[in-house]
Amino acid sequence: MPGGDPVRHVDVPIGSRAAQWRTTPTERTVLLIVHNVTTLTRLLDILPVFDSDPRIQLVASWNSSDPFSHGLTDLIDDIGVVAVPWEQARHTAFDLAVAASHHGSLTDIGAPLVIISHGIGYTKNWLEQRAASSEQRAASSEQRTANSEQTFGLSPQWVLYNGKPVADALVLSHHEQVARLAAAAPAAVPAAVVAGDPCLDRIMASLGEREHHRSALGVGDRTLVMLSSTWGSRSLLGSSPDLIRRLMSELPVDRFKTVAAIHPNARHGHGPAQWRSWLADCERSGLVLLSEIDGWRSGLIAADVLVGDYGAVTGYGAAAGRPVLLGAFPEREVASGSPIAVLGQLAPRLDPSRPIRPQLEATIAQWPVDAQRKIAELATSMPGESLERLRTLFYRIMDLPLPYGEPPIEAVPIVKNIPKDNAAARILQVECVVDSAGPNIQVVRFPAELQRRKIGLTDTPATDHHLVSPANYPLRRLRSAAAVLTVEATNIRQDSYDHWLTTTIANHPACMMAVLVTRTRAVVRVRNGPRLEINAPDGFADAAVSATYAWLGVGGSLDVLAAGATFQVDDTRRAFQVRITSL
Repeated sequence: MPGGDPVRHVDVPIGSRAAQWRTTPTERTVLLIVHNVTTLTRLLDILPVFDSDPRIQLVASWNSSDPFSHGLTDLIDDIGVVAVPWEQARHTAFDLAVAASHHGSLTDIGAPLVIISHGIGYTKNWLEQRAASSEQRAASSEQRTANSEQTFGLSPQWVLYNGKPVADALVLSHHEQVARLAAAAPAAVPAAVVAGDPCLDRIMASLGEREHHRSALGVGDRTLVMLSSTWGSRSLLGSSPDLIRRLMSELPVDRFKTVAAIHPNARHGHGPAQWRSWLADCERSGLVLLSEIDGWRSGLIAADVLVGDYGAVTGYGAAAGRPVLLGAFPEREVASGSPIAVLGQLAPRLDPSRPIRPQLEATIAQWPVDAQRKIAELATSMPGESLERLRTLFYRIMDLPLPYGEPPIEAVPIVKNIPKDNAAARILQVECVVDSAGPNIQVVRFPAELQRRKIGLTDTPATDHHLVSPANYPLRRLRSAAAVLTVEATNIRQDSYDHWLTTTIANHPACMMAVLVTRTRAVVRVRNGPRLEINAPDGFADAAVSATYAWLGVGGSLDVLAAGATFQVDDTRRAFQVRITSL
């Protein structure tokens, strides 16, 4: 077993001496066959089938055939399911085995087998260059049709073994999949059971908590952009590795927030630490990488628009009503008649030669009103009913009376431990246009670390461009070029304010303003100038500092700002006032 001792047997809750160690005398034992983290997420969706039933003992096992098994040991330990070595599982009698994929020596297990999908139905065509496991290779050449479109999970090499169904029950989410199965592998049709989609049921049942998910992600009034990438070279990030960086570089931080969901096969294929390294500048600029168990679902619930590909997460987002802009969509890999195929017909394609922001805004504005219905109706034939139908199926196979009550459709949990989304914690390229008649200053802020080119509002003399950086930002050269250096006021003792302001100005030759900032108030020392107090009662005091900097840069008087002025950020005009507290 990857990450563990492959020969160590488990004595409890199964094993030859299990009876003397068990606390609860269960009646049936269910084996969860976990291929990788992706399939684990789907198996977790079906666990409520066994809710509140002490007659059932769950154990998990997997072999090392899957190339994406990294992280399984830790995740299963975190979940708290007992893991059983594969060799022991092969020689143990179970009452039911459930898998969420079709490979990995499933025929080695001596138990009634149920296979469920680990995506939004069966949507990807199988390409010959992908290696098959022993039971797929055992499918005769006559079973492999000459048709180049063979859908993973519905074609003979995945559902038949020696001409018979591999599984006692092949769970499908929609009746249209039965028709595709009948066309590709008619001998497998007797095993087909249409039981809906438990993952989509959870997402749809959680949509009413949208504002809570947005709050936890720190979205506020901004537009939440979610990027979703499946795995492989034709995925969103496989074909455009720099897309997240480019997207974020174009989006003003006060108008947009960006989150990303990376397929577990990509995440664990390269290693989570590697992705954090690759996207470190994006995370410092405000990107949130969503967790692979439930974080991606929370992101879908909260999102305003989805930039995705042909993966299941993109399909679930569309089924939940999210407008989709497709950044990668290899037609050859998408199964005809599937929800993803319909998504490909409805969703616009990202044009990498054009600015991304207008394409996002057009996608939101022009998304077809009936897109959600078309995709959701093709994703499940039994909305909201999947767990009840799976419970009926599982207990029938185990020859056990159904437990009392109904299985719970558990709401997607609110994400936790999201880094504080504070513009004052980032280095920003700030662009201001000064209208002296107001006076009003338009303030637009971009993540400076991601800029590869200058984004200008206008080239008139009233335009100001400057960098604002936290005084402790880890990039020395970029920080040293900042005209405004900031620290959160709560991090400095009040009796040390003057010392911090003075030494910051003295130690940074390019710094023209040193700033102690809260949400609504800033204390500022101007180089060769006075100490100021800036009050912005509606918030965005850090943006008010930039407005003040721009005003002074075009020769504006502090006396005018003392009488009251406005700055415009995120298309909203906000009042601020500047007061000289000492010279």
